[in-house]
Amino acid sequence: MVQGGYMGKYLVVDMTTGEIETKEWDEQYLELFIGGPALGARMLWDLMPAHTDALAPESVFGFLASPLNGTNALFGGRYTVVSKSPVTNGFNDANSGGYFGPELKKAGFDALFIKGKSEKPAYLLITDDKCEIRDASHVWGKDYYEAEAIVRDEVEAELGVKNVRTAGIGPAGERGSHIAALMNDMHHTAGRGGSAAVLGAKGVKMVAVKGTKKIPIADPDKLNEMKKGYLTALKEADVQFFKDHGSGEAATACILGNDASTRNWSAVGADYYTPEEAEKLGAPWADERYKTKSKACAACPFGCGALYKVEDGAYPIGDTTRPQYETIAAFSSNILVKDPAVNIYANDLCNRAGIDTISAGGTVAWAIEAFENGDLTEADTDGIKLAWGDGDAAIELLKKMCSGEGCGKYFQHGTKYACEALGGRGAQFMTVFSGIEPGQHDPRLMPGLGRAYVWDPVPGRHVKGTTGYIIEDDKYNFEEGGPHTGAADVEATSYTELESAAGFCQFGGIYGSQFTAVEDCEAVTGLSIDMEKYGPRSFLMRLAFSVREGIERKDYTFNPRNMGDPALPGGPTEGKTIPVVTLGERFYEALGCDMEHFWPYKDTLLALGGLDDVAEEIGLDRP
Repeated sequence: MVQGGYMGKYLVVDMTTGEIETKEWDEQYLELFIGGPALGARMLWDLMPAHTDALAPESVFGFLASPLNGTNALFGGRYTVVSKSPVTNGFNDANSGGYFGPELKKAGFDALFIKGKSEKPAYLLITDDKCEIRDASHVWGKDYYEAEAIVRDEVEAELGVKNVRTAGIGPAGERGSHIAALMNDMHHTAGRGGSAAVLGAKGVKMVAVKGTKKIPIADPDKLNEMKKGYLTALKEADVQFFKDHGSGEAATACILGNDASTRNWSAVGADYYTPEEAEKLGAPWADERYKTKSKACAACPFGCGALYKVEDGAYPIGDTTRPQYETIAAFSSNILVKDPAVNIYANDLCNRAGIDTISAGGTVAWAIEAFENGDLTEADTDGIKLAWGDGDAAIELLKKMCSGEGCGKYFQHGTKYACEALGGRGAQFMTVFSGIEPGQHDPRLMPGLGRAYVWDPVPGRHVKGTTGYIIEDDKYNFEEGGPHTGAADVEATSYTELESAAGFCQFGGIYGSQFTAVEDCEAVTGLSIDMEKYGPRSFLMRLAFSVREGIERKDYTFNPRNMGDPALPGGPTEGKTIPVVTLGERFYEALGCDMEHFWPYKDTLLALGGLDDVAEEIGLDRP
């Protein structure tokens, strides 16, 4: 039985009618799905008719706070957004840090689900046990930084409070960009899969939240004991360098070591960058020159974010935020640029427009390669002469994407959309997974990651578990019974499913893994979590939404280049080809799915509990 971690209710807001409903949870949902993507998928299954267009009024967008949010459980500050993806036409989830999730809980709600379409731009204001719809015409069209500041300042002045938290969209989301990102607390991003386009289609610019309630905790003594132990472990782990520089501290090593993409995943980083050139792209080099302040998410002992002031170089943009690793790689080695000013400026442009930097960088890289090979011309790029290493040209194309003007009307939707809009030219250079550009971690270096990129219900994600990050010495042993078994993959993936549901930051697990999201979640909620059932149930609930939409094995697509076919001629992955189809088959077989469709068997779903109606609708009978 749930004893803590939840406020017990959620909101459903219909933007067409203006109706606002406060509903109590079916407690079984909390016990079975915990939160985040799994609970979100369960709720979308209930709230959305099958085969609803992602951008239709009947489509539903969900914000889900997590059980760890607001409890001071270390690294427990992340919340989740869910929707149908306009890119894949299947389930989509993305998560973000900052303070929005904890504040939603403090206002008395565990989740917010939005449906319908407002006649005029709107934002939602949520305070203790209350939600209202307000006019957002004055901030519609403004960049996210500006819009957030205006709404936050006016609400704080009206209520006489400080620290109102917001989450919303930039102009890209308003236009329905397929790579639009949900932004919160200035630079935090739930970026993948185009969820922000769904919110924009509802006429919702932003959600502003302020709460004063306390979140119940089942066993506060145990949670405090774990917190102390965690802090001790972190001191022993010596994480100061990461605390100082964030994920961008790894950029230099990742570029030289072929974790980051080079030339749209086609080349070896060390062939194009000297150690000195790669060092300039890492966060330590830029921090020394531009950092003004560290920034931390709720309940985080690290503070891996930072504010910058850039007053020199190619793009003296003034006050901005530090790019994280993914953005640095996407706008440096991915397009062969060596000037760090490019990725810093690209980060600022994308944040203001509300665009996912991973997909934006991947789209620019594809356009450059297609242009270099003659598949695209200046007529397709409004006269921009794209070339590897030309940061100015890359920025000009990115500006078009951020504004949606000229050629930006198709590039703003990402690689797949742009390629199709241009008649399929350059299709052979698309490094996308079911239409989504991958994170900046190479599956040729971490083979298990390839399975997640290709075969997860939300493709292209580097945060969805698998054996990719945990196999070191024997990682290229793909023999039956070797380290890449389906059972090992399911186990590793299951833990990530729980991290996302609980609201636990994966950096916490990386740098202090003696305590885990499981123990934190049990201390907060009072639940006893059976991971052998929870992980598969969570994954299959996400999958089930996509299955109901008709998505099956043949619909999961990828470029063989990303799996080493052909293999790179040098570097740490020289000659390596990843048998990603085999890895997918092993994973889905271990989960209890059929091999033709990668759909779950009915008895698999029934055995996990809480999925009886799902099993009846989409479960297959075993042959």
